[in-house]
Amino acid sequence: MTLPRDAYPAPPYRRYAKGGIRQGDIALAEVVQLRARSGDRLGPGPQEMADVDLPYLGEFQDHELLLIGADGREDHRVVRVWRLPVLVLHQNCEIEYANPEDSRLEIAAIVSRPRWPDGPWDLIARNQLPGYFYLPAVAATDAPEIALAGDWAESAVVFGSSCGSSVGIVARRRIMTLRAELLPFLQDARTRFNSVRGQSAMRDLAAVVGKRIVSIADTGLTIPAPSRVIKVHFGSNTDEADDGDDEGTYAYWGIRP
Repeated sequence: MTLPRDAYPAPPYRRYAKGGIRQGDIALAEVVQLRARSGDRLGPGPQEMADVDLPYLGEFQDHELLLIGADGREDHRVVRVWRLPVLVLHQNCEIEYANPEDSRLEIAAIVSRPRWPDGPWDLIARNQLPGYFYLPAVAATDAPEIALAGDWAESAVVFGSSCGSSVGIVARRRIMTLRAELLPFLQDARTRFNSVRGQSAMRDLAAVVGKRIVSIADTGLTIPAPSRVIKVHFGSNTDEADDGDDEGTYAYWGIRP
């Protein structure tokens, strides 16, 4: 269930609700990553590490952390912190019906096209890249009810840079929120990122020829016909285990549920 750039409602955002945090709220807050002190991969981080597959999230700060286990052993970690726009991923019901003292909130970083010009924005704008959800640009003059401090640039939610935050931080730093009709598409994009559950396109079928079918699983989804949707896992056409196993979701037309 993808939503291309030209199908978004105008404007795609509205003023956030004063009654409490909701999924889709956008705030200026912090995302964090816990890292090894040495020997870890460098990205995401310095701008020179960014490329078409690795977003540049902007400037960061590293803070060393000393952890002492129950056995007295010391472990050294680094907490990398970015301050940037974030989007609330947490489900509304989990926020509304949580314990009143539960501070937990799941958020994800937002990267803008001006900050990451080398990103695959054509794919992102069609919501065809599972790790991202597209956020259109909007001029402050086109959304006066939001009272933006400036124009909002073309951006994307980066699911790979999601983390836990707290209600206390995000609630008072909110800027705006997604319109309600966009939330099902956000949820679908997040599901595809976590499970690769999207349906493959017709143009992908040619790549299946010659592949070995590793397994077939019923997704529980149906499509008009009636017909069931199944997920097919493919591997190399050999008897050996394949580290590069791929998967796709296809409809078997004519198979009755």
